[in-house]
Amino acid sequence: MNCPPEDVRVGPLPDPVIGTDRHMRIVAFNEGAEYVFGYPAGEILGQPFSVLFPERFIEILRTRMAELEEHGPGQQPGSCRVRLCGLRRDGSEVAMDTTLAVMESQEQRLLVATCRDLSGALRNGSEVRGAGQPDALTALPDRALFRELVDQSLQLLDRHARKAGILVLDLNRFRLISHTLGHDGGDHLLTQVGQRLQAQLRQGDTVGRYGGDQFAVFLNDLADVEDIPTRVMRILDSFQDPFPVHGHEVFVTASVGVSVFPTDGQEAEFLLQRADMARTQADSPVQSNWAFYAPELDARAWDRLDLESRLNRALERNEFRLLYQPIVSLSDNSIIGVEALIRWEHPERGLIGPAEFVPLLEETGIIVPVGQWVLETACAQLRDWHRQGLGGLELSVNLSPRQVADPQLVEALEGALRTSGLCASYLRLEITENLFLQDMPGAEERLRQLHEAGYRLSLDDFGTGFSAMNYLRRLPFHHLKIDRSFLNGVPKKVEDTALVRGIIHMADTLAIQTVAEGVETADQADVLRWLGCPEAQGFGFSRPVDADAIVRMVTEGPDFPLSQVGSDRSG
Repeated sequence: MNCPPEDVRVGPLPDPVIGTDRHMRIVAFNEGAEYVFGYPAGEILGQPFSVLFPERFIEILRTRMAELEEHGPGQQPGSCRVRLCGLRRDGSEVAMDTTLAVMESQEQRLLVATCRDLSGALRNGSEVRGAGQPDALTALPDRALFRELVDQSLQLLDRHARKAGILVLDLNRFRLISHTLGHDGGDHLLTQVGQRLQAQLRQGDTVGRYGGDQFAVFLNDLADVEDIPTRVMRILDSFQDPFPVHGHEVFVTASVGVSVFPTDGQEAEFLLQRADMARTQADSPVQSNWAFYAPELDARAWDRLDLESRLNRALERNEFRLLYQPIVSLSDNSIIGVEALIRWEHPERGLIGPAEFVPLLEETGIIVPVGQWVLETACAQLRDWHRQGLGGLELSVNLSPRQVADPQLVEALEGALRTSGLCASYLRLEITENLFLQDMPGAEERLRQLHEAGYRLSLDDFGTGFSAMNYLRRLPFHHLKIDRSFLNGVPKKVEDTALVRGIIHMADTLAIQTVAEGVETADQADVLRWLGCPEAQGFGFSRPVDADAIVRMVTEGPDFPLSQVGSDRSG
């Protein structure tokens, strides 16, 4: 049978209907089945029912049909519904919502499968209420369909006391790749990832599109949990070869979380959640990593939910505090500015550092109003310092990616300056390289607006990202902060010292002033001074302190912990 292309079909076709005898041989095959499966009836009649379905679904079908066959003669015929994939003549798969039923006549008893082609429903724009469908981009099962297919398999595994694994896989740096190659390039990459994952599966395994740049894999019927690491590593090893995208070779790494049936749960949704929880423990921006789910992750998840709930009320309860870390001129050890650093005074846990709660603020969007509070509070404090005679101090304030993306950022800054009576030139606005890993329309233009308004832009954590070199020559940065990780080996490691020298020289060439972060020893300060770095900050000078301590340091002279700051080691 030569099926007509879909765009020239006249009138709707019936749903595929397939009838089998007691021996599971096909004895009926309607026009809808011919079209969807690609077989003419004359070729398929008499063939085993298993020809039309992938191996991983055969046991499910046999079990369901055996249950229906249990009805004896004269009993009410039964029916059941099952979600699976059909196997077309060309080897491709098609998602099916299938009703199995027993039909009796005087001549024989038939098992009848009536199939709903979900991929056809998706192409035609119709919807199946409450049903999962193939993903429109990758043609893999979407999350709902993946969950239903897995749940069916888990029922059979439970009867035979077998194990299975659920993997949730997240592509690292996908936003950067999509931003660089365009959304079409990102879509092309996702399609290839799905194909490469499918190539690593055994008969009976399933891969689905979990959502966004995440995929889910079901490792079916495992004899032992110890089989899982080998399977995961095989999948991750397949990513070592580049993906061709629009003439470019794209290298991709992934983070994978793993949960185990039945140890970690007995339903697909629960196992997916726990695998995703494990994935967050394996998350790495630069390399492939994976982790098993562990029960203690549940406790961490509850702690996170509690922290998030309290964060939502922390601002209105006035629980945030600002501390200030001095920025020091290496030429004369004077304090020329401060960086405003937020802390959270938790009512039960005391003072909490930013690493524990700022990522939550960013994820939830609370960072925007909290960032506005930081701006207003820090600017008001700088005004007070100026009134106390500390007129030369500058103020560094960190801006998160969400703040930079906020269209109201410029207005918020202008409001803080109006209220405090400060000039924009007193403000250094620090952004991290992570800003360039995110697809944020208008971010570059907003940074240029800030520069034109007189604000000084500072690139924080330089050297830890992936694309800042490109932006460094395109955007008007005034300062570049050398990340503390580069100072760890200074001066003992020649290569670390050489890297710092190279960064300072590059910044000088671009007329950008460098600030070294994380200075802790007199040797580090001396080397930085010798290399020509003009400014530094770190615990060797001062930890973050309150506003009154800054006044004492500036007016009375700082008593830095570094015992040899200022020693002459030229050469």
